[in-house]
Amino acid sequence: MKDSDGKIPEAKWTDPTDFDKELLKQHNAMRQTPGSFKTDLEQLNTDFNGNLWRMHKDCDGNTVKLFTQEGKKPVDEMLERIKTQKVT
Repeated sequence: MKDSDGKIPEAKWTDPTDFDKELLKQHNAMRQTPGSFKTDLEQLNTDFNGNLWRMHKDCDGNTVKLFTQEGKKPVDEMLERIKTQKVT
């Protein structure tokens, strides 16, 4: 997107939000200790019906559903990697 002079403006740095910080924290934990996510992933697997992911209740008590492209296949793959990983 160009400004009125036809130049592309520089991106402005913003401080990370609490969500950004938590996402990075979880990402690093998943890389460093993937086995610690086994129970959560097994629970996540039970929330799928085909490609439909039944998430938890929203603030109004409605079940939030998310249609995914791959269904639970990536979760299965991660669980398989956790089972076969060597602990160092």
